[in-house]
Amino acid sequence: MASALMASSSVFAADKNVTFGGTISATLARAGTEATHFVFTRKSNQLRIENTTNKLEPINIIDLEAKKLTIVFPHNTTFMRVDLAKVGAQFSAPPGFPSPPPIPNPKGMPPMPSMPPNPLAGGAMMMPPTPGMGGAPELKKTEKTKKIQEFDCTLYTLSDRGETLEIWATDDAALFPFRLLRRDSMSRHFGPQMLEEQWPELLQKRSLFPLEAILHVEPNGQERLSFKVDKIEEKKITDENLLRPPAGYIEIQSPSS
Repeated sequence: MASALMASSSVFAADKNVTFGGTISATLARAGTEATHFVFTRKSNQLRIENTTNKLEPINIIDLEAKKLTIVFPHNTTFMRVDLAKVGAQFSAPPGFPSPPPIPNPKGMPPMPSMPPNPLAGGAMMMPPTPGMGGAPELKKTEKTKKIQEFDCTLYTLSDRGETLEIWATDDAALFPFRLLRRDSMSRHFGPQMLEEQWPELLQKRSLFPLEAILHVEPNGQERLSFKVDKIEEKKITDENLLRPPAGYIEIQSPSS
């Protein structure tokens, strides 16, 4: 599962005129696996994201204004605080990640031949392209619109390496910046990301909240992943315990701090 990804500070900026308080229930399904149900709970600038299918999954509690995340781990009764602005700005390699060792050059071994210059690059040396590293996919807006859960939605598409994600989304100002569960304090990794890992951040950058999304795989258009908002309930949240770690949980140090 994709976790919520870091972006510019505007992604986490709180809406000064908060218009939504209550809960949003949603379902995330992958081909061949059991569907996962989520509940998003917002009170003022506090947001809680919980996997209600697996109660041992981490719970995310986000302060949208302060850009602070608390990850609660029910499986071992601990929690961790993360400064999202700090994590988003730091070097992508995790602390302690080893550097590759120098390549030995045994005595008498001839030097490696240099690569010939590429005539199409003005004589500059060119490395061969790496598959899947041709740049980030672009979220494209279409002319198609429809109403979902009483919200006016527009269809956006995202395509990469034989996959297409179709997303019906609305402006997030009436709800909150979209994100999925984050399971640790370091969400970056090396190598190309799959579309299902990138789409929450791309929506955040465009201030969009998805009501429906389906990921198709070419050439037959098989559905590999889907996200759907099942219910939006605007109501007053009175249980303050939802927005803080449970009593008795022990705080642990974040590797990113």
